[in-house]
Amino acid sequence: MVKKAIVTAMAVISLFTLMGCNNRAEVDTLSPAQAAELKPMPQSWRGVLPCADCEGIETSLFLEKDGTWVMNERYLGAREEPSSFASYGTWART
Repeated sequence: MVKKAIVTAMAVISLFTLMGCNNRAEVDTLSPAQAAELKPMPQSWRGVLPCADCEGIETSLFLEKDGTWVMNERYLGAREEPSSFASYGTWART
């Protein structure tokens, strides 16, 4: 009799366990966010970069809408001339 009660209890517990696994709430799936169109616009950055043999490198970087860039660098406290340099080129978004 005890054996029958244990088997019945195990069957009921197993049944409830299996029912719990199948009773899943629906999960809302989110659609991927729509990426906003990136439009070219001029950007700039200015700052002082570290320098091994001067007080710092005052740097300005300008990114233009047409895909060109210009960078100006001025070595602060430099003893040699020229202490300012300009460079330019093209860039592309990847």
